Amino acid sequence: MPYSTDNIYRIYSSGGNLNTALDSPLFKRIRGWQDRYGFTQPAEGVDNWLCPCVIRDHFALLRDAVLETGATPINEEAAIAIQDPEYCRRMVQYGRDIKRLTDPIWEEEYVAIGPGEGTAGE
Repeated sequence: MPYSTDNIYRIYSSGGNLNTALDSPLFKRIRGWQDRYGFTQPAEGVDNWLCPCVIRDHFALLRDAVLETGATPINEEAAIAIQDPEYCRRMVQYGRDIKRLTDPIWEEEYVAIGPGEGTAGE
């Protein structure tokens, strides 16, 4: 994740640990989305796991989380990615395209089989 709301050195110097960083608003928000997307959902409520990446497949969600939590980019490339409107537009379009292309595969190969009915391709 090339964005951060914390600095690990400051966390450790103030008595925190890695869990402190993981409990940051940015990571909490992303984990909440992951739970809703499928981590804590029953099988029939899971979304398309062929495009599960919050950075690559759901860039609008990542961008909103970064901006709303005050996360900062860890390098110049991450700063450009979050600030460049054209880059953002293309990443959002990529996410739409990959979902459109993989939804039929997800439905046919994974959802249609159902839990406990074997694996795709059997």
